[in-house]
Amino acid sequence: EKVQLLRRFGAHVELVRPASISNPEHYVNVARRRAAEICEKEGQGAAIFADQFENPANFNAHYRGTGPELWVQCGRKIDAFVMSAGTGGTIAGVARYLREVSPETRVCLADVQGSSLYNKVARGVLYADEQAEQTVRRHRTDTIAEGIGIDR
Repeated sequence: EKVQLLRRFGAHVELVRPASISNPEHYVNVARRRAAEICEKEGQGAAIFADQFENPANFNAHYRGTGPELWVQCGRKIDAFVMSAGTGGTIAGVARYLREVSPETRVCLADVQGSSLYNKVARGVLYADEQAEQTVRRHRTDTIAEGIGIDR
């Protein structure tokens, strides 16, 4: 549905096969490369790579926008906020905002098998069990569901 909608808006959508983030053909790496190719061909600013994993604007958009919007729409009363995470920008930004306005609000990460975020929450270390010494595999348990749970 997203692809169809984007195409209806006139976007060129390039579908890529699922791949590990370390693979040059992972969708993040392809997007970075395509943006650079377009800018080289058509001039600076012809394309952008949002870099949601590393760009602080990701967190800030949810801290300044999504968090306050949810807070107001829920009548300034939220018992719990539960979501999965891809880049972490949404849950981090919304959580920070909610903790400031309502310290008693619980924030819960519901993530997929193989998510490196589980160990970050449980043990304070950002890694997936599959990354333990002597067990690192070339293709780990990344999910392809909208980038959720990417071991990054």
